[in-house]
Amino acid sequence: SWIDQAEQMDPNGQTALHARFIWLVAQKRYEELEDISSAYISAKEQNPTIVLTAATVLNALDSMTLKKEALKLYEHAVTLSPTSKDARLGLASALYQTGDAERAKNVYQEMLKQYPNDIQILNDLAWILQEHDQNYEEALKHANKGLRIATDEWHLLDTRGTILSKLPDRLADAKMDFQRLVNLTSDDPPRQAKALLQLGRICAKLNLAQAKQHLERALEIDRKIGVFTPDERTEITKILQ
Repeated sequence: SWIDQAEQMDPNGQTALHARFIWLVAQKRYEELEDISSAYISAKEQNPTIVLTAATVLNALDSMTLKKEALKLYEHAVTLSPTSKDARLGLASALYQTGDAERAKNVYQEMLKQYPNDIQILNDLAWILQEHDQNYEEALKHANKGLRIATDEWHLLDTRGTILSKLPDRLADAKMDFQRLVNLTSDDPPRQAKALLQLGRICAKLNLAQAKQHLERALEIDRKIGVFTPDERTEITKILQ
């Protein structure tokens, strides 16, 4: 009711619009958020922080339609604040999540010139280079640099372990990264389960008996809190068999 009154007082304002948006998200009325970006962009007064917040919320939702709305808002946020690091990081993430890996890579590469030691940029760029371009040498360079800055950063450990797992002569090194990741995530069961799955995969490739132990631990966590997708559970079953 208060939001209704605010909208009547300022029908084309971003503040009331954003309040309505947050309320709809809280109610999980996601179908009403389609084309929400146009309302933000056409509002008479533009607050870059409000635009960026809305984009971040939309990008976190499990809907490609809403991620594309987030992309439009990130692009608008960059237009409003061209030097905003958060807006450009969000834009790169949304581009990648909506399938434009090449443009996302370009945004990260441009940002890296300005922020050469930024952990998130190094990690995300390394991930795109290994997954999209299969440029493992360049990806490994960025991941290694990030881990020299932040030795125990788990995103980077996961990224480097994934890169190394795709290099037949570096499987032992991948195993070390994932074992370290398992140790670091002992107080975070969902992340530890994912790390155990990665470690189990590597041990299976190396024909190590520990593969069974790691995958059974991963399944034990999954039974309690439901971490894995059906495909991942099927994969684990096949490896165990």
